[in-house]
Amino acid sequence: GGNEDLTYMLAGGYLDEQGIVDHSFRKKLSVRSNVSAQVKPWLDVKFNTYASHSNYKNNTQNNRAIMDAYMYPIFWQNKDENGMYVFSGNTGIDNNYYANGALPGYNGVAQPGRTSNPVWYNEARSNAENTYDEITSSIDLNFKLSDHLEFKVSGSGRYYSRNSATLPLPDGVNVKSEDDMVVTHNKASGHTLLNTNMLTYKNEIDDHNFSVSAMYEYS
Repeated sequence: GGNEDLTYMLAGGYLDEQGIVDHSFRKKLSVRSNVSAQVKPWLDVKFNTYASHSNYKNNTQNNRAIMDAYMYPIFWQNKDENGMYVFSGNTGIDNNYYANGALPGYNGVAQPGRTSNPVWYNEARSNAENTYDEITSSIDLNFKLSDHLEFKVSGSGRYYSRNSATLPLPDGVNVKSEDDMVVTHNKASGHTLLNTNMLTYKNEIDDHNFSVSAMYEYS
């Protein structure tokens, strides 16, 4: 909307996707606004901003459950006759449970049998949620100093915050004792700033157009 001196746009979005495996989803709420104004005959301003909040679980590019499912032999059972999750080896705790489900001597190489039980892993991560917040803004100030000379000042900034948490394992995932209950929380945040200043001279001489600019930028 707006008029010849002021135009604006405001838009929002909401995403709610369920993943292809259990306990996985992605939700995102976003808003965007753009404003342009001719404040003075010699000054116009543009301001843009974008903000979003995301909440997701078990849907990263390297989803461990999906990767393990590729390597887990199809003739192995997920649970034994007692309903306990079955793993590919033994670390001395018992025959049905240990931390990563890998064969003894596992060296991190992806080989058949050297992997976690994918169903167990997906259940164990079922209460690990992540959030991501971001806001990005930019402003442009364009000064018309004369018929041939313009000065433009641009600034932009971005802030983000990422949180991830893993709560105690849910019931029914072979929790043996309090030592098996794991709680983790990770947080990361950061920001970037950028400023650009440009002085431009434009003119026309004998049907020839030319333009000369000088720019200074820092972040």
